[in-house]
Amino acid sequence: MSTRREGRSLAVELLLSAVIELAERQHLFRLERAFQMNVQQFRLGQALNEFPQVPVHQETATISRTMEHAPQFTEVQIREAVRRIAREISDAHRDTCPVLVGVLKGSFVFMADLIRELTIPCEVDFIRARSYGTATSSSGSVTITKDVETDVRGRDVIVIEDIADTGLTLDTVVAWIRGRKAASVKRCALLLRHEGPQPDFVGFSIGPGFVIGYGLDYAEQYRGLREIRTLTEKG
Repeated sequence: MSTRREGRSLAVELLLSAVIELAERQHLFRLERAFQMNVQQFRLGQALNEFPQVPVHQETATISRTMEHAPQFTEVQIREAVRRIAREISDAHRDTCPVLVGVLKGSFVFMADLIRELTIPCEVDFIRARSYGTATSSSGSVTITKDVETDVRGRDVIVIEDIADTGLTLDTVVAWIRGRKAASVKRCALLLRHEGPQPDFVGFSIGPGFVIGYGLDYAEQYRGLREIRTLTEKG
């Protein structure tokens, strides 16, 4: 009887020893793999650092040297205006689910903040209308380069624009969407500077000067500014 117990004890000890050895091997294997990955990442970092630095685009450098900008609307002022517009839209469409169509590219920041302040359901789509090149004045013509993907037939649509300058872009987009049999089309502009039809929802009225920031750009620069600023040439 004693011999059997000793035999079982030996077997248990051998099994336990095998389990411990296996666990140690797995632990060492993980350490080795982690070390190898760190070495690979280090080598990759060295290789990346060996590539030459990409120079700043010549056009961007020229903009920085020749242009300056002054504050127009602060981040707090913009936030308050967006919340006010959201309340107005929510009140006007409390019984519907409107389709908000942002005019790319300038409206994308305004659009993102606006929909998060709405208290009604809505759908989102985008249209792209090009009227500015790298100049600081409108080209005088608007081209639709991306259409909406949502079927707007019978739907209430609100066109979201960053700035209504001459009103030409809004007029073109509204006419384009009306041609797709929308039930109604309203206009919303964060900034207003024109003598044409007043948009249904407006954030600020502004005077002369090219504005940048909060999604608005000059030659694809300055979109990331949290405030809106007026851009002028130095000197």
